[in-house]
Amino acid sequence: MAITGGIAMGLGWSNPSWACIAVAVVSMPTVGESINKGLHRLLGTLLGGGLALLLVALFAQDRWAFVFGMSIILGYSIYRMTISRYVYVWFICGYISLFLASYVPDTSQQIFNLVTSRVQETALGVVVYSAVSTLLWPQKSALGLNNLVVKLLDTQKKALQGCFSMMRDCASSGSEALYGLEAQLVSQLWRVLDAAEVEQFEIYEVRGWWRQLISQTEQLMESLELWRESLSELPPDMPVEMVFINIDEFQAAIAESLDQSALLLQATSGDEPQRVDLTVDTRQLAMLSHHEQAVWNNVRYALERIETLVASLHITIQMLVSPPRSSIWEQPKKVSALSRPADADSLAGLARGFVGIWVAAFFWIYVDGPGHLFFVVFVGINILLGQLAPIQWAKFFVSESVGILLAGVLYVFVMPHLSGYFELSILLFTLTTVLYYIFWHPRMTMLKMASILPFLLLVSFRSQQQYDFAAFANSALSMLLALTFGALVSSFPFSQRPEKMCLRVVRRFFRQASRFLEQSTQPASNRKRDISASGLACMQISAGKAGRWAGSIDYELIPDNSSEQTAALVGSLNSIAYRFKMLADARAACPVFQDGFGKHVREWETVIGEAIDPWAHGRFEEVPAGILQDRLPELEAGLETTLAAVSEEAGVDTYAATSRLLGCYRGVYRALITHARICTGFNWNVWRESRF
Repeated sequence: MAITGGIAMGLGWSNPSWACIAVAVVSMPTVGESINKGLHRLLGTLLGGGLALLLVALFAQDRWAFVFGMSIILGYSIYRMTISRYVYVWFICGYISLFLASYVPDTSQQIFNLVTSRVQETALGVVVYSAVSTLLWPQKSALGLNNLVVKLLDTQKKALQGCFSMMRDCASSGSEALYGLEAQLVSQLWRVLDAAEVEQFEIYEVRGWWRQLISQTEQLMESLELWRESLSELPPDMPVEMVFINIDEFQAAIAESLDQSALLLQATSGDEPQRVDLTVDTRQLAMLSHHEQAVWNNVRYALERIETLVASLHITIQMLVSPPRSSIWEQPKKVSALSRPADADSLAGLARGFVGIWVAAFFWIYVDGPGHLFFVVFVGINILLGQLAPIQWAKFFVSESVGILLAGVLYVFVMPHLSGYFELSILLFTLTTVLYYIFWHPRMTMLKMASILPFLLLVSFRSQQQYDFAAFANSALSMLLALTFGALVSSFPFSQRPEKMCLRVVRRFFRQASRFLEQSTQPASNRKRDISASGLACMQISAGKAGRWAGSIDYELIPDNSSEQTAALVGSLNSIAYRFKMLADARAACPVFQDGFGKHVREWETVIGEAIDPWAHGRFEEVPAGILQDRLPELEAGLETTLAAVSEEAGVDTYAATSRLLGCYRGVYRALITHARICTGFNWNVWRESRF
């Protein structure tokens, strides 16, 4: 901060505080993360600066068109934040475009100089912080990349062993608790890889292989969960060795492959793992009931997929550690992160940005409160912050008030006594060090920004410093008033309290499940697999969103509920999503339905749809688990009859596909029964939004 401010003032730049703001916001735990965030900030500044120039060039003389342009830019930036991987780029784009366009220049040259000044000062802050973080106690992301993959492989090996134990003992082994750790490690891997690519060219050169490796670990994580979900239906009195003859060698081969993969990443030479095909006793399998055969076929499919993924994972790691890679395997295409599909939150964010700008603009035009046009900008920034991360607005208001009070004390009692930049640099160094030491934890990032940014924004130190307490107080009041407006607009068109949002996302999850079920009823010739895949992705995203909102709930505000109940609810959503994933795979592999078989499939889809429909409309207490459980024996009897008819007229492959499909329908229904049992323990009235 001190070095950046000194360089900017020494070069005679107009707003050195802008460069210092860049330092404040790009400070991250590692060098790569800081540079990566700095590059994203610079890219967002370039994009936002260009939009600001366009806005001023087109609508400088028409305030209504100008406000309309601001609302479009802010709304679209928020929309892109919800669907793009580069969330921070779009956050900065929306913020910078409003901030720069709000300046009222005398000439067009002044606005152009203002935009270029913002870009160069942002670049200065990024470059200086990158240099300091590289030279002074550097923390490298690349150093822990291999260790993080090894930790993930070890976790997946434990999950694998737990599922094998569960398959043999038909009892929970605790492996379900490892799924959350796997998801956390995968998310951390993506973040660390992005930073490591910036730090080391060797990693950047093989980034495609690294991304393929992480994608394969994600698929393995999902397959392990699908396998674990299918184990709950295994008959307790049937030893697994009677169906899968070489299950011990199969398990040992998979574990050995994971061990050898970890040894390769630790720069330790190991033996080439041997692949073992799973051997099924078809005669023993034929002696079982049709329902039991369907269950065992699902388990066999899951095991074979896991073995294939583990083998592919080992080959990918060989690509990374054993050049030349082209002599072993063809170089894969560049793996790009796909954008998330838009949902109701995306459209609500767009509407929130559009309405927020217009509400603030009407207040500015007809009331002309503190801050004038900058009040509109501050409202937009707060709406962007609310979209960037869940904010407890009351705490944020208190933190920003304390930051403003601290800035006011320094502005009035300290800064007028400073005679040169050496003394100012001591103030910057001391203030930054103290605040960053107090708010050191990553969860305190918002509080850290709220404490230091008021000083940099309101004081706005320059080479020729001028003091105007009235202007300071006016801007400070504008910031707090805009924060209040931003908090109110963030509750439009619905409340963003965590428990309300969690319930909203759960309803959306079941609406998506209902639409997916409707798509699956179409004939095979009309079925669109990409639509099905999109529906499954939306369900998984909604389950993840429900989990994130559940983690922010203050349970003192919703009595008669607990975090354990909510965790079980989110877990049941994940289970249902995985069951639908298994159902989609089984539908893709199933041949054209016979008359009797199609009738039974439609019966399953009808009862599943009837169970889902009340939940899709938020009526969670209207689906008693007992009623669903009472219908299960009749449905299972129909399953036996249908499979008996199929086995008499179809070949082995057709029978295996149909039995697997019906087993998946039964698995979905059982998951819904579990969800209904969990729902009975909630007091849903305190979760719902108040209505007039």
